[in-house]
Amino acid sequence: MDGDRYLQAAACLLSHVIIIPYLPTVQTLLLFTMVYRGRNQEGLAWQTLGMAIRTAYTLGINRTSTSNSEGKNIERRVWAVCWCLEKMMHLESGRPTVIGYQHPRPEDALGESKFLQWHVELGEYQGNISDHLYSHQSGTR
Repeated sequence: MDGDRYLQAAACLLSHVIIIPYLPTVQTLLLFTMVYRGRNQEGLAWQTLGMAIRTAYTLGINRTSTSNSEGKNIERRVWAVCWCLEKMMHLESGRPTVIGYQHPRPEDALGESKFLQWHVELGEYQGNISDHLYSHQSGTR
């Protein structure tokens, strides 16, 4: 399949992409995450998402900013995509989360994008379900 060859070629370039953390690095890792999920390779998807989130932390795009420049808006949206994917994949897999409670719902990234608003709201519900399922402590011992 052509898709397999393209994915293999792209994966060979992955080390070159992640060597220096930039916003395109995070975006590339998110694309890998979506491709791996589409191919039912959840472990690889979880790994590339984790790398994307850690790179986003390194770049500081997880922090709220008062600036409304186009660059900051893109960073906020990329962080919102990281946040949404992490909530969704945590619910599906039960693996430990990378984004902790110190990073609440990314409100400032939503702007005019209804699609992103819906995903953030869905991610919030999925995060609440995950919290209930995976951190629920039984009262009986």
